[in-house]
Amino acid sequence: MTTSIEASTASYQVAAPSREDVTAVADLIFRTGTAFDGFTSQMRRAYDLNAHERLALAALWSHGPLTMTDLGSWIPLSRAAVTTLVDRMEEYGLVRRGSDASDRRRTVVELTPEATERMVPVLEPWGADLAQVLGSLADEEWTVIHQFLQSMRGLHERHANRLRAMGDEEIQALAVSRA
Repeated sequence: MTTSIEASTASYQVAAPSREDVTAVADLIFRTGTAFDGFTSQMRRAYDLNAHERLALAALWSHGPLTMTDLGSWIPLSRAAVTTLVDRMEEYGLVRRGSDASDRRRTVVELTPEATERMVPVLEPWGADLAQVLGSLADEEWTVIHQFLQSMRGLHERHANRLRAMGDEEIQALAVSRA
């Protein structure tokens, strides 16, 4: 069985991956995620943040200003706990609250310039190394990798949303040994 992949203007055929190849790639994806978790753990240490605060920073960095509800959708906490988290981050000078321009009843949370300035020394070397790795790729490789990462991001978001929609008892029952 072969699969057709189009990259830029070139089309070519590749063999479908074997079960061993799929397992090896799944393992590499897992190890890459674990290594990235290690990096973000050290980022948290640099900023003296807990995991939920780091998730809030990442969501605000990626998506810009968010309503409290939207921010809460990125963090596995209750609505009240998100409010407490934003209170703490506001005290640290990392975020500020304001009114939504389209609906003044809604509160929007955004990163402060200080937060962005504090992130640069930690993230800039990583970004430079990332640019070097990406710069070494041929256009066709970049296209395939970009498409793959977009697909993986969608897959991870779908499954995070699937699990997020479950109650605590339901999700914990999934982790119970089936033995």
